[in-house]
Amino acid sequence: MFEYFLAKWGSIMEQYIILSTDGPISTLQQAVDRSRETGCKHILVRPGIYYASAVVLDERDCGLILESDGTGTATFSGSVAIDGFERDADTGFLYRQLDESFSTDFRMICANGRYLNKARFPKTGTLTHKNEWDVPWMSTFGNGWKRKPTHEELTTLIYTPEEIPADFRYKNAEIIVYHDWDESFVGIDGMDKESNTFTLSSECGHPPAAFFHHEYTVFNTVEGMTEPLDWYLDKEQRKIFIFPDEEMLSKPLTVTVPMTYSIIKMDGCKDITVKGLQFTGCTSALGAAEFGAQRVAGAIDGFDVDNVTIDGITVANSGGMGVRFTGTNITVKNSQFNTLGAGGIWIGINDEYLYTPYEEQEQGCSSLVENCTVHHTGIDYYASIGLYTRHTRVIGNRVDHTPYSGISVGGDNVVVEGNIVSDTMRKLNDGAAIYTIGYKNGVMRNNMVFGLTPDPMRSPKLAFYLDEHTRDWIVENNYIKDCPKPFNHHINGTGVIVRNNVIDNANTSVECPCVRSENVSFIGNMFTCKGNLQINATKGMSHTFKDNIVRITDGELMWQEYVDYTPDELYAFTVDDSNTILKITTE
Repeated sequence: MFEYFLAKWGSIMEQYIILSTDGPISTLQQAVDRSRETGCKHILVRPGIYYASAVVLDERDCGLILESDGTGTATFSGSVAIDGFERDADTGFLYRQLDESFSTDFRMICANGRYLNKARFPKTGTLTHKNEWDVPWMSTFGNGWKRKPTHEELTTLIYTPEEIPADFRYKNAEIIVYHDWDESFVGIDGMDKESNTFTLSSECGHPPAAFFHHEYTVFNTVEGMTEPLDWYLDKEQRKIFIFPDEEMLSKPLTVTVPMTYSIIKMDGCKDITVKGLQFTGCTSALGAAEFGAQRVAGAIDGFDVDNVTIDGITVANSGGMGVRFTGTNITVKNSQFNTLGAGGIWIGINDEYLYTPYEEQEQGCSSLVENCTVHHTGIDYYASIGLYTRHTRVIGNRVDHTPYSGISVGGDNVVVEGNIVSDTMRKLNDGAAIYTIGYKNGVMRNNMVFGLTPDPMRSPKLAFYLDEHTRDWIVENNYIKDCPKPFNHHINGTGVIVRNNVIDNANTSVECPCVRSENVSFIGNMFTCKGNLQINATKGMSHTFKDNIVRITDGELMWQEYVDYTPDELYAFTVDDSNTILKITTE
């Protein structure tokens, strides 16, 4: 129904298209079609769940406002709801046959509103492959691998035969091949038991064994069905199997199965507002997702957009990103993102993840992410970043429980302020609670970082990481608790000022690497640690450490020089009676 609601805004009369589950306009596509027919650009969504929602917006939809009518919860789901599960007499699993209207290209389901656990083999830990790759990594700005891997090297995995069951059904399997700061999530096209090799369905982002990692994990096979709430999809039989818990056996069961990667796609759109709505139930494509899982689509997904506002939405129980955009003047605020297969928020530029030397980066910060909460992301894609932005101000957000970095920013003159970040880097290496690479003149201030639980299987976790070619940043007035490496400035950077921060590390030592960078200044900080406080620096490169307050238990103040990445000479600080650092003795 095309209803006209008359509301005075001065002398302007507004008209709305009403979308409701029981009305003549009952789907998102119908509402957008009606908007295009009438020219009305304001869609109000009444409460309810709108299943199998998917729409593609284009230049015809510029100026569109899509928002809740404010009377209750309106949810767009990329899934359909099914019931009719039976119980297998032998295994006790619940199962349901899927007809031909369903694709088998999905990797998440929900049961009675709960995100189920994809069957994982082994349940804990990893399997070990026997690939080798000893080609040097020349750094991100050094064009990556010294020799580019071949297609065969990127699509062959040599498994350990003792780890794989004799009746292993590889056609169902999807595997994660671990690298260092990312992973590849791929299928298996073939299995050769004589050579103990899997032929992978697509190229990995790096060769198996890159960065000397030999770990991988198998998903979506019966071997991983070991606990209640596990599930897998038998692609050959077209059946969903669920390991039920007591609730599933005692109450009616409704399962939602994804039908789309994105609910709203925007291509070249301008002046779009989405407000006060909930989104759920999308899936993701199989394949190497690359840095930050950037290739995984969002429930709201836009390319080359301008002046898009996302305000007060929730994206939860979805298998991909929360929102993913490239473009300019993008605002995401007052929104919630949780229980996601990939990251929460991704705002890039139209070349997506493409580094250029900082001399060429002159774009201003036109976008904003403010007052958002992102947690329990990267359930399926461990390379996912909770909140990734380029050329964006990141203000007052809360990010926690991420498998990789919590916040990653890029762009000159970026401001990262007033954010709370905790419990990040749970799965991968070489990231941080707050991370940047290759830009200049940014500020990280008034943030709080804590809860970076040490993991003996992973490299030490970092609070602030200013990676290759980062220069002239200020890191100030931040509070860091229980982080053994609060700051890391790495490779060909210069001019970073670290000042007036509180580093509260009462139970462990503190190490601040500045290897292969120069002119890093530590000024006016307060360090508390148990064990040494150590600054690591490349020999011959100068840094400043002054007016810092240091409280050390059972340790010393140390300056460790490096030649390339090899430790060389070790020096001690001199301190006056007030525990203020005066100078570093290097004579």
